[in-house]
Amino acid sequence: MRGQVALVTGAGSAEGIGFAIARRLHVAGARVVVTSTTDRIHERARELDPSENEVLAFVADLCIATEDARFTPAYGKLGVSPDGGGTVGVAASVGARRALQIFLAEDSFSAAQAFTWGLVAKVVPAVERKAATRELAHRLAQNAPAAIAATKALVHRAPTMPIEQQLDAERDAIIDCMHTGEFRIAVKKFTSKGK
Repeated sequence: MRGQVALVTGAGSAEGIGFAIARRLHVAGARVVVTSTTDRIHERARELDPSENEVLAFVADLCIATEDARFTPAYGKLGVSPDGGGTVGVAASVGARRALQIFLAEDSFSAAQAFTWGLVAKVVPAVERKAATRELAHRLAQNAPAAIAATKALVHRAPTMPIEQQLDAERDAIIDCMHTGEFRIAVKKFTSKGK
């Protein structure tokens, strides 16, 4: 595996199959990129020895796929059930029936299918991947960090929260965001646009 790059998604759980696969690939000499939808992925990356091979970790809430990308849910082939929050994230995105189809009956599926099912945010030609990724990163960088963090937390907890608690959390989060310097600057920019 020396000289190869391995991308392992869903590697945030220390006990999960994603991280176990990442560890094996790392030991075999691959440069490993691990992703998860939570910040704990940085802990997993530190557990791999970056002095041996390069290790990169990314929190990936939004996904851009190239038109030629294929997604392969390998759990069934390995004789195991999904882990690392896979059932939660996929079922929340596509519903229980489609999640069962993906995990139990799909050998692989295309980027177009992933987009239709809501698993990726955008599909672009392979030659446009870097530009599309930069454009998305630039767009996200325009947002206030406190607003991004609060929005992510609210969206991730929404499916399991009773509505009253979710509304309270939204109220508290927007008030917290309104006490930041980024909010004051954004309001000033917004109100001065027409002048």
